[in-house]
Amino acid sequence: MNESAPVTRKGLALILLYAALFPILRQVTRALDARHKGLEDHAATLAQALAERDKAEVRVSQAERNHRSLVEQLPLVMYITRLDETSSCTYMSPQIEELTGYTALECMSDPSFLLKMLHPEDRERMLEERRRAAATGESFATKYRIFGKNGREVWIHDEVTIAKDESGRPIHAQGFLVDVTPQ
Repeated sequence: MNESAPVTRKGLALILLYAALFPILRQVTRALDARHKGLEDHAATLAQALAERDKAEVRVSQAERNHRSLVEQLPLVMYITRLDETSSCTYMSPQIEELTGYTALECMSDPSFLLKMLHPEDRERMLEERRRAAATGESFATKYRIFGKNGREVWIHDEVTIAKDESGRPIHAQGFLVDVTPQ
């Protein structure tokens, strides 16, 4: 019987230890379950936000394709130029090639492209109109002559809008060119 007494005392000690630890284990388990639930909820929220962002990116991409398709199929040349001394081009629609024989890449690659195309008799007037618009932020419309790649003289109607930043400062010119030579 003496030998079973130490085992009983050990068993009793283990039971008391378990009884003391059980509430702590239960609290830890509840805390872990609550945290797990919170993480699941957070993951679901993130997954929903990512799905919504993906849908928005698809809509933006489609809108950009539609916009590009519209701009590049209109019977006029759309452009964006810097407000620098040469009105260097940052965007030129592909229709420029039909109008002048020059590709859009040629226009955008040469910062002095507009100067080279402008008829000498119209150059100073055009540059002055652009300088004034850059300084005032006012849009304007004008007619002038350019030379195509083959040397052909082309009369252009140019509608220029000065784009502005949030504070109202001019940031670039944008507009469109229409061939009015027949008129």
